[in-house]
Amino acid sequence: MTLSGGDFFYFVSDPSWDDPPHPKIVVLVTQSREVVYVGCTKDANHVIERCKLIEGPRQQYRTMIKITPVNCPTSHTNTYLNCNDLYSEAEKKIISSAKFSNKGSIPPPLFGAIKVAILNSPNTPGAIRTILASPIKPSV
Repeated sequence: MTLSGGDFFYFVSDPSWDDPPHPKIVVLVTQSREVVYVGCTKDANHVIERCKLIEGPRQQYRTMIKITPVNCPTSHTNTYLNCNDLYSEAEKKIISSAKFSNKGSIPPPLFGAIKVAILNSPNTPGAIRTILASPIKPSV
């Protein structure tokens, strides 16, 4: 099994705060099989506060995405993404995790909105920004 951009998955990244695991969405996978992902939470206020802190109080939460069962049938509840914080982990570690579960892919329009939100973040590293802004399928 391999992961790719747009996959909606669960795994425990840190047992101190992520068990039971929160859903995650793959942003991209490098050639060395490092998975770059964003985490989801049901706590909209936490995401709003983090976005305010990074974007400034006058922004329109351009780095926050709301996922609902309507716009993403893979999700069974409302969940929120803070696209300011990207995480990475070796694909092998994710897939071999006892609590790993791949729930499928999110719809392409939603994945496009997530990429735009990541590009809107001042925290996004230049290399990832370049890959996501490219019209060609990412290869790092």
